[in-house]
Amino acid sequence: MASNSRLLLPLFLFTATVAIAAAQPTFLRDATPEELLDLTQFIASLMRRLNAIHSLHIDASTVERYIGRVSVSRAVAEVVSSDAVIMYRCEIWMLFASFIRSAPVPFRLTMRRVMTTAVVQVTNGDFNEALLLHVANFMSERLSP
Repeated sequence: MASNSRLLLPLFLFTATVAIAAAQPTFLRDATPEELLDLTQFIASLMRRLNAIHSLHIDASTVERYIGRVSVSRAVAEVVSSDAVIMYRCEIWMLFASFIRSAPVPFRLTMRRVMTTAVVQVTNGDFNEALLLHVANFMSERLSP
């Protein structure tokens, strides 16, 4: 019985430490202008890669879609695990162009402004290693020609 009680004390202390750490509240704040710029550059680089991949798979009689200007207008930073990880909940505005090529009409251009929300995870403040975790709530607005 004595050997079991020696094992229970470290287990109890570990459990208490984990419970205290998990009970710490997360800290929410607005993103700084520098963070908004870094988030915009990160999202824009993802969109450039998406455009490059899409351009490899275009047929001459299909719709070409390109994401143009990207802007992160608002972001809330949620600091997780003592500043090592920050989760940004972002509002992103994009200019989205569709070029429709078909036989009867030479081509038609449609421009849309799209707003979406995203969650981006940044570890140790390194936006080069950021992860796009979630994208949702696409709202589109057609721009007049």
